[in-house]
Amino acid sequence: MGLDTVELVTELEEALGVEVPDAWCARCATAGDLYSAAMQSIRSDPSCALAVREDVESEVWRVLEGLLARYVGDERASGWLRPEMTLVGDLRLD
Repeated sequence: MGLDTVELVTELEEALGVEVPDAWCARCATAGDLYSAAMQSIRSDPSCALAVREDVESEVWRVLEGLLARYVGDERASGWLRPEMTLVGDLRLD
């Protein structure tokens, strides 16, 4: 996992108020993988405020999409990010 990805995960954790274990992050190759790791962290942490929200899935995706838009230098409208997009290849993170 490169520096860009580490920084992205740190920002994602801060935005969501949850810690994503390094072992889970190390297996993340796509935006969908990172989303799944964040959701797993939220669901396994009973103190996470997002866990009780009805819109938790869409909120996590919205936050991830916004962070990745900044990282790729393109403040796009919502809906551009796809789960199969690779962090290194498609999104150009190191």
